[in-house]
Amino acid sequence: MSTYRENLLDALHTVFSQRGYDGATLTHLAEASGLSKASLYHHFPGGKPEMAEILVRRSISELQAGAYSHIRDGGDMAAGLHRFVEGFGRYLESHQGNCLLLTFTLHTTAHDELSEVQHTVRRQFQDWHEELASFLKGSGMRSKRAEREAHLFLGQLYGALITAKVHNNPTLQRRSLNRIAKRITS
Repeated sequence: MSTYRENLLDALHTVFSQRGYDGATLTHLAEASGLSKASLYHHFPGGKPEMAEILVRRSISELQAGAYSHIRDGGDMAAGLHRFVEGFGRYLESHQGNCLLLTFTLHTTAHDELSEVQHTVRRQFQDWHEELASFLKGSGMRSKRAEREAHLFLGQLYGALITAKVHNNPTLQRRSLNRIAKRITS
């Protein structure tokens, strides 16, 4: 993907992450991207729903490559979870501590235009839960415990993100992520 396209998507990601779906008006999106509204529609003929869909696919891809790939590799549970947490942290740092998937999942709107995006995110989280549970089972954890730990791990992961946002403290987020990985391996 070209640098221009990456920069454009980064600008849109920031606006959606900070303002939510409804709060990200075309005016805000145009200003952040340095484009006119007409130019935005040239790049994204489907408007905001298309932008949201593209950004969600991009976020999923980034998280797959940077974090979830480390639990697919098999091997040592502690090392895999540590690499996962590092990759997840890098994803958050590259997006100013925001996870667009979380923003769109928690977002409620009177419009149905976000429902397909939310469905995609929910399906992806189910897949990630299954991957994590499978990794834990492959590392020797009993099946029921692996399922519980996978749910708990993802809940704590995103809970740490929300807590860091509430306290406006990115360091809290990183410390929490490291504690989560340590807890599950003990």
